[in-house]
Amino acid sequence: KWIAVLGGLLLGPFGAIFGANLGSEWGRNSRGPPQEEEMDEDIVQLARLVGRELADAMESKARVLEAKDTLAAKIVRMEDEIKDLTKRAEAALEADDEAAARAFLEKKYPLQQSLETDMSKLKDALRRVTTVEANVKKLEDQALKVSSLLERARDATGAERTALKAEASAFSVKDPLLDRFDL
Repeated sequence: KWIAVLGGLLLGPFGAIFGANLGSEWGRNSRGPPQEEEMDEDIVQLARLVGRELADAMESKARVLEAKDTLAAKIVRMEDEIKDLTKRAEAALEADDEAAARAFLEKKYPLQQSLETDMSKLKDALRRVTTVEANVKKLEDQALKVSSLLERARDATGAERTALKAEASAFSVKDPLLDRFDL
């Protein structure tokens, strides 16, 4: 059961299916499924860490996408309002009502300034989305490597297990956003 949960954490729904299949394969094995304590603790801890990092990254991605979508919707509303004010100003001019036309244009000016600011913010948000998506991709790649390590550890014995343990302890799980800083 824990393999399906771990697979779900690492790779989403497909990982859960993979984990369930892996668990059922262990069930068919004559010696039975290895207990969690039989798996080297380093590998299990690594899998948990990668799973948490990936889950956090997915949450961050969702928040960044939501902020971008909210800003884009606001821009569309402002553009529609600016178009409406322009039409109303033109209609007022056609009706020889310069005071009303001026009032509509005065309402339009601050909206245009706000629109320009929000367009700049949207460009920044799109850059953040690209960065977060690249970081999630890196973490997904790490999760696949750890999944492979878990799969190999399943049947490993003796020297193989020692080599896999060394590989797990050498594996570095690092948030890609931290690459920008010298820590």
